[in-house]
Amino acid sequence: SFLETITIYQNVIERFHIAFSAGLINRFGEIPTANKLSIEFNIRNMQSNPISRETARKWINGQSLPSSPRLKTLISWLDLDASFIYATSITEENQQSLNSFSQRDARKLEVYTLRKK
Repeated sequence: SFLETITIYQNVIERFHIAFSAGLINRFGEIPTANKLSIEFNIRNMQSNPISRETARKWINGQSLPSSPRLKTLISWLDLDASFIYATSITEENQQSLNSFSQRDARKLEVYTLRKK
């Protein structure tokens, strides 16, 4: 149904935000500014048009999901787990690996947040 589709999309955005934030911390040691992210991304992005600072800000804040070509660039550049981001349903088989991935990334975000205080 329509509501299920919206819920799945929101879950994908949430998982992207977790993985993306952890990937940024791994790459930069912090969450970079939108300006720095847009410059660094555009240097590596050969798949689509350049992104603006506003687009980078929305990704950083978990407000939007990149288009498929841009997401492919991010997955490759930041070594993101595509199966975690795109998981639409959780089975017993993949629950454990998704949990360990999300817990590891959530912990990285937690440590980063504590460091900033």
